[in-house]
Parts: sequence; C-alpha cells; structure tokens
Amino acid sequence: MKKNMKKNMKRTLSVILITAVVFVFCYMPISIRVSAATNQYFNGTYVLRSALNNNKVMDANGRKSVENGTNIELCIYNGGINQKYEITHVGSGWHKIICVWGNKAVDVWGAVRENETNVALYDWNGGDNQLWRFIPDGNGYYYIQNKMGLYLDVWNNQTADGTNIQTYQFNGGNNQRWKVETDSAAKTVYTTITLGSFSNLDQWKKQMQYAEQKVIGIPQLRYNLSGSLTNYGKMITGKTVLEYKTVSVTHYEYGRRVTTKYRLPSKIRFKLHKHDFKQTVWFDFTNLSITQTCGCGESSQMQWKVPYPLDHNL
Repeated sequence: MKKNMKKNMKRTLSVILITAVVFVFCYMPISIRVSAATNQYFNGTYVLRSALNNNKVMDANGRKSVENGTNIELCIYNGGINQKYEITHVGSGWHKIICVWGNKAVDVWGAVRENETNVALYDWNGGDNQLWRFIPDGNGYYYIQNKMGLYLDVWNNQTADGTNIQTYQFNGGNNQRWKVETDSAAKTVYTTITLGSFSNLDQWKKQMQYAEQKVIGIPQLRYNLSGSLTNYGKMITGKTVLEYKTVSVTHYEYGRRVTTKYRLPSKIRFKLHKHDFKQTVWFDFTNLSITQTCGCGESSQMQWKVPYPLDHNL
C-alpha cells in the first residue's frame, strides 16, 4: 500500500510540474517572449508600412516643413522622401532611424518613458530615445522597440491620414507591427541635353559640366548631420552621344602653327539612376567633388574644376 501511495505522489508531483511549465510558457507576459526573439539588423533606405493597412506608412508630417519637432504620423504612401528612412545598425542590435527628408532622427520626445509619448524628428544625438531595435514577429513584420523599453505604436489602431504615431507598452497588435520594406522607388530615366555654345576645348568642358550638374540636380543642396552638403537627386550611370560638333584648335609646336580638329559631343542622352540617395559635396577652392551612394548599391564620383556656376541656363 505504501508503494502505491509513493507512486501516486510521484504521479501527482509530475502532473503539477508539467502543468506549471505549460502555464509559465503559455501565460508569461508576451513582451518577455518577444524581447527574447532574435533582433534583425538593417542598413539602407526603407519605407515602414503599418500592418493595419499596408498602404499607410510612417510619414514626417506631410512635407510641410522640417525642423526639430516635426511630427511622425501615419499617412498613405506617396513615395515622398518624408516617408523614407535611412536605417543604420549602430551596434548591439540597436539602430538609428534617420528620415531622408532633413536628415533628422526618429526621436521619443523628451526621452519620456510613458505610454502615448509622442514620436517626432530631432537632430541625431545618440540618446536611448533615438535608438531602436527590430524584433521579427515570424510573419514578415517587426515590432520596433525603443531602447527605453516601449514600442512604436499607431494611436488607437486608427488608419486615417494624420493618425499620430507614439510609443506604448507591448500589446502585440497590428498597430505595433511594421513591414520594413526596401525602398523600391529606384528606376532608370533618361534626359537629353543639348550643350550651349562652345568654340574651344575649355568652353566645351564648361558646357559639359553645366549639363552634368543640371541632370543630377546639383542646386538642390542641404546640410547633413556632419555638416557636409547633401543632395537627393539623380545619378549619372551612362551617356550616349547623339550629335557632335567639330572644333578647330590652333596651337604651336616647335615654332610652327598647328591646327587640330576635335569632334566633340554637343548633344547627349544621359542615363540616370533616379532615387533618393545621399550625395555629399566637397569644395576645396580648386575642385568641386561629388560622391553619390545609394542603398540599392549604385555609386558614382565626379569632380569638376572651378569656376562651377550652379545655376547656369543651358
């Protein structure tokens, strides 16, 4: 009889233990299970689509202005640079999220760790309120958690344009799930330029410079976080000469006057990579250098000698 009692006690303890394990696994706070998930690292330019409605994305206040405090809200996708974010892994699973429009960081306002704290753009400072990690939900979406602990959240599950985006404790709802989508707005476009008047090599070089500056959009300059000038425009990836002009250049060789004829391009079809990439400009009083890099892998570098009028009419 004692043996039977021991067996029954062992069975009872086993049942209790199994029940406890199942209870802990199934009913422990969801936020604990999610935070234990593997973080995803991102580097590039992305659009953040809400799981509430994939046509609605994280938007920087309708492109009306860009300054510290520009609000982050939900809006229908329109392809604007105020809906594109340069996400960079800065270490230990944490990322900075920089809006392409204005080069300002997505920031938990005032570094407040409370539900319904607003999210806005602010100059990058590297604080915890500007660091985010991406936790996969297993279905192609991500929970975006701020380093202070709360999650990027669409207010009250609303989908109307202008709905505020805030931080809130984890709830697992669609208003906290985001699709991190590579910016697919890149495309190839073509622009044909007829060069202005030229009668010698120097004039031709200047006209080529004016044409290149015009097609890439060099006048549209802004300062980036490091203080360098940046531009979001187009990248030259190819040129096709449609027409030529013959120019005679006279010079002297060993005391003899020599005339050389040059067949120079006068009408050019530029192949352009159209995207919202970063374009950094350096000026050293002798040369203007342009380095262009794009999240989709394209890159280009150009250099022009001064003078370099930025608003020349071809």
